[in-house]
Amino acid sequence: SPDFFDDLYPVPMRDREALQQLINEACGDDAKQFRLLRAVRVESSRLWVRYQSKAAHLEPKEGDAPREFAGRGPPHTAEVLKRIEGADQTLAHTLDADLCEAYLWHGTKPEAAMHITERGFDMALSTIGRFGRGCYFAEDFAKADKYAEAGEGIYTDCYAMLLCRVLLGSQRLVRAKLDTFASPAPSGAGAVDSTLAEPPPPSEASDQAEPRD
Repeated sequence: SPDFFDDLYPVPMRDREALQQLINEACGDDAKQFRLLRAVRVESSRLWVRYQSKAAHLEPKEGDAPREFAGRGPPHTAEVLKRIEGADQTLAHTLDADLCEAYLWHGTKPEAAMHITERGFDMALSTIGRFGRGCYFAEDFAKADKYAEAGEGIYTDCYAMLLCRVLLGSQRLVRAKLDTFASPAPSGAGAVDSTLAEPPPPSEASDQAEPRD
């Protein structure tokens, strides 16, 4: 079918430079530096249809209150992308604010990254984290990097990071210390589409805001 596509495309040099800038400026740990070795763009009609179907399900109904990013507002990646010249045309396309759509990081090992590019995120394979079983993303590259693992075989000493287009929809805001496990998100009436973990406001001794999940 002419509408079918499924491939990994090498990211052009110009876009790689923009991606490296995004990595640098979306990193909240000044003590860490990252160097992009290889970047590919995932193009899959099957995954795109699934994504579009979810987006249609999240479309606001007549009379619904406008959705907004919870907590401190849009993720840091959105702010950085605005500063990168031409990023909205090549690296990152226009996002739907009504769905609280965002680009977020997901660190993993190369083998898992390849599985995700082929089949998408599989909830059945996800680990149980602070908010239960689910797919976890971060606005801060250094935060997501904590979950990146070295691969094996041809991926020895290689780590993987996915820049994902994510539909946050209606969010439950949780402000808790990073080592605190929160109660599961509500179901049925009052259900939400995602959970936003935001550390408590910085103390008077420090005005540095911690990254969010």
